[in-house]
Amino acid sequence: MMPAVDPEARRSRLAQVFPSLEDTVILGRLSVRSLWFPVLAVALIAAPLAGPAAADEQRVSRLGLAISAMVTSLSPDLLNDNIGLVNDWANQANLASISKIKAAPFFQVEARFFVSDKIVAVAGVGKITKTSELELLPDPRTSILQVGEISGVPRHLGLDYYFTPYTRGDFTLRPFAGAGFMDVVEAKAKVGYQIADRDSGAIAGGFARGVGAGPGYYLEAGLHMMLPSRYSFLVNLHYRHVKAVPLRFEDGNGVVDGLIVDENGDLENLDFSGFGLRFAINMNLRNKF
Repeated sequence: MMPAVDPEARRSRLAQVFPSLEDTVILGRLSVRSLWFPVLAVALIAAPLAGPAAADEQRVSRLGLAISAMVTSLSPDLLNDNIGLVNDWANQANLASISKIKAAPFFQVEARFFVSDKIVAVAGVGKITKTSELELLPDPRTSILQVGEISGVPRHLGLDYYFTPYTRGDFTLRPFAGAGFMDVVEAKAKVGYQIADRDSGAIAGGFARGVGAGPGYYLEAGLHMMLPSRYSFLVNLHYRHVKAVPLRFEDGNGVVDGLIVDENGDLENLDFSGFGLRFAINMNLRNKF
């Protein structure tokens, strides 16, 4: 027989990692602080290099803007461990549980500047958001909401090296590889459960929240497909190693205070590392000189 459910004890276990429990929802957003990074980076790169270099192929745009999407692996251990605690509670109460987060969509906007016929400077900003959520109505008076959520704004600055092109007719295919700096800002996590009495409005349980930021790096390799038009296409494999550390508690009202540590006193992190397959459309902003 399953042991009796003790909601207060389960809530205390969640509070050991994220002790600030609030019944509010994280809204993913891009702040002004996130958006200035790629703009400033491209300006610093392009200003001293705008004159002498020349594009390598007649179909190459000197400056382009790539909009991309990918599905990436994701394994935020801290969040998934706490989803496991929520699922333990749900299983003891004979309720359905929520899935751990293993993958997420990743959208990016990236400026690409051809420094030479082989070197491309890149800078961009993106968004990763994934929610695992389940709402249950076990009886007409009660609703139960279980949530695990992660969101963050990765920014990157790097270089791509373009190899010898393959041209056939009006179509040019160029393999490339690259790497660079990447960090994540506005990293947020939310996990927990909420039991609401629909008649009285009474609420039990809560959602634990953490916020942070941190640096890392990325690697990529792929193909750039160039056509005699304003648009070209990229497909590439992507790997990043980025963790938000340290993490701090958030009370749900924007107040952040206190570091999140494990049982040994070491700083916890929110891991955004993973592999992905990226597809991008590149719009030419400035043609060759």
